[in-house]
Amino acid sequence: NSASDSSLMERHADLEITLVNDMDPVVLGTPGTWTATITNHGPSDAPGIFVIFDLPVGAVWDDASPGDCTQAGQTITCTDVAALDLDESTTFTFSAHLTELPDAPNPTDLPVTATVNFDDGLNCVEENPANSTASDTVEVGPIVVNTTDDTDDGRCTVSHCSLREAILLANANPPADDIRFGIPGHMATAGVYRIAVNTAGLAHLPTVTGETRILGETQPGFSGTPLIAVDGVAAPFGATGLSLVGGNSTLSELSVVAFTGHGVLLSGAGGNQITGCTIGVEPNGLTANGNLGNGVYIRNIPDTHILDSVIGANGRSGVVL
Repeated sequence: NSASDSSLMERHADLEITLVNDMDPVVLGTPGTWTATITNHGPSDAPGIFVIFDLPVGAVWDDASPGDCTQAGQTITCTDVAALDLDESTTFTFSAHLTELPDAPNPTDLPVTATVNFDDGLNCVEENPANSTASDTVEVGPIVVNTTDDTDDGRCTVSHCSLREAILLANANPPADDIRFGIPGHMATAGVYRIAVNTAGLAHLPTVTGETRILGETQPGFSGTPLIAVDGVAAPFGATGLSLVGGNSTLSELSVVAFTGHGVLLSGAGGNQITGCTIGVEPNGLTANGNLGNGVYIRNIPDTHILDSVIGANGRSGVVL
């Protein structure tokens, strides 16, 4: 007499996984969901399926379904996801949120990888490992300034992203970026969010090197008058407020005051726009707080548009072409 244990029989199955997301771009702090579709192309059935997710630094796992999931660093392993017959498919959802932007060279890309496999104890063989892993990359954006301080710890996070850090991040991620504002209300003084450059001893702000829009009107509470003031009272002698060289860039609804150099310097490439700004004048459009150089110095570049802006009380000229 003889007997066999079917649980020890070797199975051969081809498990394929695909991965899609429900957000692009993903915003810091906002949960996003990925859906993995797993298909068994056979020839055998596929019991005991598990999925492994690898997340970048700064991404935090929130939830997954179905399955029993555990976390080790940035790797999430979910067992008992499904048992699939030949040509059967199932879906698996996974959610996470981003607390800080990934490292360069692609700081605004969020890569996620999912791998499907069998439970080691089920004596299964993967027929086609090439389709057992799927990757998905979503753009992270926009960059949001959420503090009035001028420090730089090398990262933009949901709890701290200075204008200095935001410019550096935009420079590291060409060609085009938006810098927005979401500074908490308690940081305002007399209704103005004043970013005092060099208060942490880091000198002038970095030059903006890419095609970048710095959008003061995105600060909550904006109603037609700039709420963001870039202030050079503590900046080193000769410092310019905002310097842009990338071209096709925009400064909107900002106040640039009290620098000993120029308020705004545009050079390198043209196609720039300044709109709704007060340069050398406080956000109310009335109180003088001039820059010692020119209000706006446009250095040998074409196609610059200045719209609906108040430029005055500067030490040299208002606008120099």
